[in-house]
Amino acid sequence: MKKSKNTPNSLTREWMQQALLRLLRTKELSEISVTELTRTAGVARVTFYRNYNDMADVLFDYLENPKHGLPVPGAADFYLPQFIRDYFQFFHDNRALVFCIQKNNLLPRLMVTLEKNIGAQSYYLIAAYGFENPYEVSGLVGIFYKILLDWIRNGMKESIEEMSMVVYGIITKFNCVTLQ
Repeated sequence: MKKSKNTPNSLTREWMQQALLRLLRTKELSEISVTELTRTAGVARVTFYRNYNDMADVLFDYLENPKHGLPVPGAADFYLPQFIRDYFQFFHDNRALVFCIQKNNLLPRLMVTLEKNIGAQSYYLIAAYGFENPYEVSGLVGIFYKILLDWIRNGMKESIEEMSMVVYGIITKFNCVTLQ
């Protein structure tokens, strides 16, 4: 995916993200053309190609958008149990998007996105919770991803609280962190 910090470009990318989400309510990702997306977003086709390589790029750009994508707590409000819960809440609230990712075999790309997003919180995990190095943070991402994947594949039947406690319970069971 091509990224720009240009504000007008950020706005057009957001329009395309929102247009894709609207179109996904009635169509499969593979059925949506670039022309249809750009027409719905009110932008030129060339704008799509300046920003993205394919529709999946639009989808994951949405997930990485701090405005409405994956949770990104700040230093002042970083609390691991809430951080975990916020992730499950996000995926629950965006389950149609998650099922689209699953149906289109994009779960490995979701793992990369989670690594990037949770990895960005490494400093807080290391400083506040005693994680000793980035490898331990990678372990947390792996645990979280596998449990999230199983939850998605099982239809998200368990509550957000149950799932949050499963992940946090595993972390504390192995004495990875102490409650701060």
